[in-house]
Amino acid sequence: TKHSGRVNGGRILRVFRSIVPQLAKENNEKFMYAAIAKSARAKDFEDAIEWLISSGIAYRILNVSKNEYPLKAYEMLNCFKLFLLDVGLIKHKAQLTNKSILLSDTFQFKGQLTENYVLEQLLPLRGYPPHYYAYAQNREIDFII
Repeated sequence: TKHSGRVNGGRILRVFRSIVPQLAKENNEKFMYAAIAKSARAKDFEDAIEWLISSGIAYRILNVSKNEYPLKAYEMLNCFKLFLLDVGLIKHKAQLTNKSILLSDTFQFKGQLTENYVLEQLLPLRGYPPHYYAYAQNREIDFII
């Protein structure tokens, strides 16, 4: 947060610290401001999120209302997920060991790690983040390109 300029460094840290717990949510829902603080609102943290994205630390993946071309026309700007730039960073923030990931049959966080890894592979191929499509209750296509 040393180079955050006018953006509140404390808010940047709070958003950053909330990304892994938000990815770990049971249904991997959209980003929830209330996970940062009970009374948090978008206007309180949008600058911090933009700072994390523009610095390359986080990626925002927008939901689309329709799985149709052009996806940009169907973006839901208030419905998104945040991912970190690297699976290793997620692993560190979640305090995971290689042993816990590789040897446990009941390890529940593999899906989130895999989703972030796939995003890391898609980004250099496209130059911009893909979208996701959440439809019906608990139904989702993780990435649409």
